[in-house]
Amino acid sequence: MPRIHPELLAEGYLPHEVTEVWFPAVDLADVDVEVTEAAQTKMDAIWCHTSQNGEANGNRDWMFEQRVAPYLIQAGERAGCRYAERFHRVPVR
Repeated sequence: MPRIHPELLAEGYLPHEVTEVWFPAVDLADVDVEVTEAAQTKMDAIWCHTSQNGEANGNRDWMFEQRVAPYLIQAGERAGCRYAERFHRVPVR
């Protein structure tokens, strides 16, 4: 955002231009990303949103097993790994 932060240009930081955007997807997914090593970090982030975890009644393992893992496992089966996430890639010109 050179108009908002012109000082970054002076420091040598050039604007970044994206060539594609990835959206979380299931049916239209065309990219599978293995997240096996990051699954617990993902759960850490989800667990921080306490207002969204009411149905777990404080049971983190239940939340992972019932709400998070099934999606990761299903995507992982398609990708040939334990856990994965699926995205739809949209090119940007």
